[in-house]
Amino acid sequence: RLLVEVSGKIRSANLHGRIVIPDYVEIQGKTFKVVNIGEEAFENCRGISSVEIKGNSLQKLCNYCFKGCTGLTEITLNSNCLNLKSTAFSGCSYLRTIKASKKANNFSFSGCNAQVVKY
Repeated sequence: RLLVEVSGKIRSANLHGRIVIPDYVEIQGKTFKVVNIGEEAFENCRGISSVEIKGNSLQKLCNYCFKGCTGLTEITLNSNCLNLKSTAFSGCSYLRTIKASKKANNFSFSGCNAQVVKY
């Protein structure tokens, strides 16, 4: 199987409300497994209110991947997303809840005051 990372900077004006990160994406007829959200991928996407990770492919949230997403209030991670960088949610001042596996490597996030709900 081919693997893919959500990377680059996504234009903030195009995203509003709830976003869903799928298990797989299709690009030019090939199917890729989504395993990482790269550094600064959703930086300053202020219109995002919540994020849901579908399936079990995603394994890592890189540094600053949701930096400055001031509209973000909740994120639900899949059970295999265990590698969480401490600055993933830097500047997410309204982030209140992070739902993550109790097996994740990090529950201390700098730059936000979210409560981590372990499952």
